[in-house]
Amino acid sequence: MPVLPEPFDVAVNRPVGRDCLVCFEGRSYTVPFGFAGQVVEVRGCAGTVQILAAEGRVLREYPRGTEYPGPLRSPIPIDGGQCSGLMAVSIPR
Repeated sequence: MPVLPEPFDVAVNRPVGRDCLVCFEGRSYTVPFGFAGQVVEVRGCAGTVQILAAEGRVLREYPRGTEYPGPLRSPIPIDGGQCSGLMAVSIPR
């Protein structure tokens, strides 16, 4: 029996920057170097964020949520909010 994909509540197409980062829900996620300058699909699943190539192959998977133990990279809205610039933000404990 085939494995079904994880259900998701949001799916968007995002450009991958020259720095190999893609933005989703105020966070930046790394994408393999070969995808810089391309558009990928980003899916917000129940517990994860999936980044998919054009053919539907999952490139990366990250935990989803606001609970994060370390520094958070959040976008600076430049170029219409496309996450052109980034800054490190510390989360208070």
